[in-house]
Amino acid sequence: MTPQRQVSRTVRNCGLKALWIGTVAAAAVVTVAAIRSGAAAYLETVRPVNEGEFLARVTEEAVDLYRNLEAAGTDGTVAVRQIRNRTEAAAVGIVDHTGRYLAATSPTLDRLEEGFVLSELRSGRFVAAARQLPDPLLVDGVADTPPGGVVYEAARPLGDGRALVMLFDLPDLRRHTLPPARTSRRALQLLALGLVSGAVTVAAVVTRLRSARCQRAAMQEADDLREHSARLETLNRQLRQAQAETMRALTAAEEANRVRTDFTLMITHELRTPLTSVVTGVELLANGDLPNAERDEILSYVLGDARRLDRLIGQMLTVAKVEAHGFDTANTDLDAPALVRRLVDSHSRLTAAGDPPAVSVTTDPDMVCTLVGSLTDNAYIHGATRVWIETSTRLGDQPMFVVGDINGPRLFVTVADDGPGIDPDFLPRAFDKFSKSGTSPGTGLGLYLVRLMAESLGAGIAVTTGPDGTRISVALPLTYADVEAAS
Repeated sequence: MTPQRQVSRTVRNCGLKALWIGTVAAAAVVTVAAIRSGAAAYLETVRPVNEGEFLARVTEEAVDLYRNLEAAGTDGTVAVRQIRNRTEAAAVGIVDHTGRYLAATSPTLDRLEEGFVLSELRSGRFVAAARQLPDPLLVDGVADTPPGGVVYEAARPLGDGRALVMLFDLPDLRRHTLPPARTSRRALQLLALGLVSGAVTVAAVVTRLRSARCQRAAMQEADDLREHSARLETLNRQLRQAQAETMRALTAAEEANRVRTDFTLMITHELRTPLTSVVTGVELLANGDLPNAERDEILSYVLGDARRLDRLIGQMLTVAKVEAHGFDTANTDLDAPALVRRLVDSHSRLTAAGDPPAVSVTTDPDMVCTLVGSLTDNAYIHGATRVWIETSTRLGDQPMFVVGDINGPRLFVTVADDGPGIDPDFLPRAFDKFSKSGTSPGTGLGLYLVRLMAESLGAGIAVTTGPDGTRISVALPLTYADVEAAS
């Protein structure tokens, strides 16, 4: 048997023993309760009830009964009759604050003549007093008491100016205050039940006393196992966390190493190709006389590759500078037509389509020209034959990919081309550092720099692409005046 099963069995057995002890304890409680109840019942049987105690109790019960009957809509005359039948009183009535009977079980009851009783009722107190009746008390047309008979009159206020009055003749009152003989038998039964239950409880406690020690031992063992299990669980959790952190670090290191390797290979290729062309061209120019046309062609190739090298090195230096210190922007207010003219003038292969809207933007125009120029160069590098810009205060197409915030009053400067488009699977990574799609040319820094410049300008970028071309919209913030007008 495994230690866990052994402990489980021990705990189960001790649990049954504990249940038995609980049952015995409950029997002990029953024993004590039975003995106490029996003793109380016996004392109650031998103690006579005095008239005042009985009258106070019976009038209080009668008031509760009357209020229930009144709430149920019972007529007052019917209600007092039911109270008389329930309490076995000689007569019952309801009086107002003047002592006049509003309802009564006997027609001979007209007014409450006892001045002491009436004054106590007006003070809001229960009162009881003996009274001699001048006339016989008629109950259902029959004289219930002789003329000059003595009755006990008890009255209790109802709280609304009325009071409930009850009359008891002396024989009935004496019968109610004497203890009934039948309760003596009940008292003896309760005492006997208590004694028998006590004997059984004592015997059970004596025979099962050692189960408590077993239960404590099992509980201690279970506590030790739980504590040990908790420590193991903590160690396992820490081990899993350490393993997860190690895997994350390993994955990050592998990704960093892959990016470093890819970047090294890419930079080597991007630098070697134009550099080889430059060296070869210079060697051709240095090794002999060449016709002017051929010399000019070679010089053109050398100059183009040298500019390509210069652009590549400039991109890498710009990225390093921006990541370290950010862009220095010089924002100014500029209307859309003037901005479009500056954009077209800044790039010889860029044209404008449509009329700009009559709005102004708060931005750095030089950085916008650089940003749009980077998008234009990137479009031509990836196969476009024509690139143009469009301006609008509304974004025409639903963007397929968004960088930053494009909501609110904006001027959308859209760089559109007729190139082959961007691979939709690559689109979410297009603006990441060193990110390139397959064997496409470039360093993977152009769109990354575009994103950094857009962030510095507080602009968002929206991209829509397809086989017929790509549209990259830069959302520039409008001036305060135009924002107020739009609102």
